[in-house]
Amino acid sequence: RRSHNIFIDTTTALLYGAISYGPFIVLDISEPTNPKKVATYTNIEGFPLPAGSHDLYVREGIAFINAGYQGLMIADFTKPDSAKIVTVLSTSEYPEAGYNHSGWASTDGNYYYMADENHGFAMKVVNLTQSPDLKIEGVFDCDAVSPKSIPHNQVVSGDFLYVSYYFDGLQVFDISNPATPVRAMHYPTSQRETKDGKYQGAWGVYPLLPSGNILVSDMQEGLFVVESMEKLTNTADIKTNIQSQISVSPNPITSVFSLNTTQPNMTNVELIDMQGRTVQSWEPMKEYQLSKNVTSGSYFVKTSSEKEHQTVLISVVK
Repeated sequence: RRSHNIFIDTTTALLYGAISYGPFIVLDISEPTNPKKVATYTNIEGFPLPAGSHDLYVREGIAFINAGYQGLMIADFTKPDSAKIVTVLSTSEYPEAGYNHSGWASTDGNYYYMADENHGFAMKVVNLTQSPDLKIEGVFDCDAVSPKSIPHNQVVSGDFLYVSYYFDGLQVFDISNPATPVRAMHYPTSQRETKDGKYQGAWGVYPLLPSGNILVSDMQEGLFVVESMEKLTNTADIKTNIQSQISVSPNPITSVFSLNTTQPNMTNVELIDMQGRTVQSWEPMKEYQLSKNVTSGSYFVKTSSEKEHQTVLISVVK
């Protein structure tokens, strides 16, 4: 028995485990070094999960569970020991359906970008605004030469969807118009020929570093670090410092902290969670008070001026 993937909902300090051929598991990690089991599920309200929960995405207790050939299940875990089904999108209800593998929601939570791990199958745009009724807005792919191209994992950051696309490497889509993704950039991590039934090339992608740089793990070729979309597209006259020139005191933070920075003309300060969302913001001041809603975990403190961002990684302990 093994965990195929995990997802941490930083808003609730819960870790969700998609276990291959075992029960779906929920752990409380509010004490990160002492995880506590909250619940295990072999089914949710009769919807079976063993051998079917392949991957997942969770935000504020709402879980999108990729259940293989059973399709996509959205479940409410706001009471994690008594989860309820919100809706199920079976593989008979959407185009180019196969092995429902993975997905990620847009920043505003109105759309979900989903992939079936089948050669030649496109990704899907799911409209969530009328949930529990889900609408497929359309399908899209990376315009690959091979008809057997296959996506693997997706992550949304801002107005871009980042995809590890097996043989076709890193693929980045502009989702500023969320219903119609447009390919904005790609980087070929592999020169291998696409073969039906084979899984090779770009396996994982992570675009949420404070530098904006993109990590891509290729199964055969290793780790690639690709420059941020901001640098590659030159869409803004903004500088993001890779090595931060600011510091936070104290760190870890319990409630109040101060900044040490030489950044001129600072306009605002933000607390950003590990999913890239702004949790709290302030105007520049001597000390900064955390909201009661901020939970324990890792965050970024980001300072901004008209021409520059500076970012530092911090820990919150409550």
